[in-house]
Amino acid sequence: MSIVETVFGSIEARPKMEYYPSGVIRACSPQKESPLKTAYGVFIPQYCGDELRKRQTPYLTYHENGMINVLPLQEQAEVEIPQGRIPVEKVTFYPDGKLKRLFPLDGCLSGYWGEEDERGLARPIKLKTPAGELEALIISIYLSPEGEIRSLTFWPGETVKISTPVGELSVKTGISYYDSGQLKSVEPENPVSVETSVGKILAYDPDAIGITGDRNSIKFSEAGELISLKTVSNMFVVKEDTGDIKRVEPPLKYSPLDGETLEPSPLTVTFMEGFVCLSAEKMQDVVARTENVTARRYAQLFAM
Repeated sequence: MSIVETVFGSIEARPKMEYYPSGVIRACSPQKESPLKTAYGVFIPQYCGDELRKRQTPYLTYHENGMINVLPLQEQAEVEIPQGRIPVEKVTFYPDGKLKRLFPLDGCLSGYWGEEDERGLARPIKLKTPAGELEALIISIYLSPEGEIRSLTFWPGETVKISTPVGELSVKTGISYYDSGQLKSVEPENPVSVETSVGKILAYDPDAIGITGDRNSIKFSEAGELISLKTVSNMFVVKEDTGDIKRVEPPLKYSPLDGETLEPSPLTVTFMEGFVCLSAEKMQDVVARTENVTARRYAQLFAM
């Protein structure tokens, strides 16, 4: 058994540990109950597992300056932050010891314990967000070093209604904010018609993975202007400087369901001052003056 000293207290750890090239400890596995006193309460790192949710004891990791980075907890605790009282099973810290991410649950998914099992333990959390109070099933909360909410990640299937610069939307996956509190990005639950400088676009990303709410398909500037969105329902007529007309469509890909059916993949539309950029995976970007780009429904292409 080894004793690892931290700014929060001592940890009795198993002999196998990892170190940075500088010799500073990178990770250890607690062997006994070792309470750590932090500015946010007393936390007990996970030191043993159970038969279903936590079959293995995860490593507690450190920043190279010695501050704890990722702290899995033996039992769910509660953390008081200005936005509300949050249950946590795992917390992460910035190098200066301030809270970075809060995870209400931290079960290990396996053949014995699936996503639905873990989701069944989730309880709605009330939070004060820059847009008002919100209640949802939350996977994680990402905070800035100053303690402001940078993003919320929701459980799959969870949706909330929020006010955005393009109207009230029902969003899934998550929401991200600027440190100023202004809305940064959202993931719409369903296709939504958005009025843009090139016409109405049906915004939606069917390929949104949903792992984190840090980055979403509809993005806004800090001033509330539309920066970009994704669509599979629109194509674009582009007048080139030569006078030629080009059609830019969502590129086709084989469906992952059968590997044979072709389906459109998301086309990203980015709005810049005086210009529009159309981009997609495995497609060369198309940049044109805003007045030379017109959005049309993709379905119209097949009717022509």
